[in-house]
Amino acid sequence: MDYLIELVHDFRNSIEEAKEQGEFNGDRRFRDFPTGCCGITTDLLAKFLLDNRVRIKMDYFCGTYYDIDLENPSHAWLELDNGHIIDITGDQFKYYPAPLKFNKPVYVGDI
Repeated sequence: MDYLIELVHDFRNSIEEAKEQGEFNGDRRFRDFPTGCCGITTDLLAKFLLDNRVRIKMDYFCGTYYDIDLENPSHAWLELDNGHIIDITGDQFKYYPAPLKFNKPVYVGDI
């Protein structure tokens, strides 16, 4: 599990470094990372983990929060066979009210 957590942090850090260096200036999908990037980032993270020999079943999950006072944000993350989730874009909700408020850039843990 330590290897998995290290890889997940490395992946998120690499995206942040690329953004800081201007690599996403012409890319509409990643220019506002992490906002609006959960789907594509989750897909790329799953591929990265598989490429790095993480051999645990992963499922892609996506959901939408419905609230008449919000714009009904959707979100995506990975759920692992061992009952943990991996979310590397949850901090896009740091300015939202509860129950959406979340400020960790990387979360690996229980649901």
